[in-house]
Amino acid sequence: MNLAVGKEIVVLEGSKIVFNRAGMEIQGIVVLVRENSLMVEIRAEDAKELHYENNLTIVRHGKYREITSKDVVA
Repeated sequence: MNLAVGKEIVVLEGSKIVFNRAGMEIQGIVVLVRENSLMVEIRAEDAKELHYENNLTIVRHGKYREITSKDVVA
């Protein structure tokens, strides 16, 4: 289930998303939804490659897309 905020689509906590950061396509799980952004948990390996201190990052609405079952290839 998605909630609409203005023209942007906001996903719910627990949703899987994909976004671009530093030329990399990163997948993560939404842990917190805010008015203008999401807090996302990413893989520790991705966080290390991005030189982050932990595996949480902020992604602005409109800068990600939700991963749905249609996106998963068996």
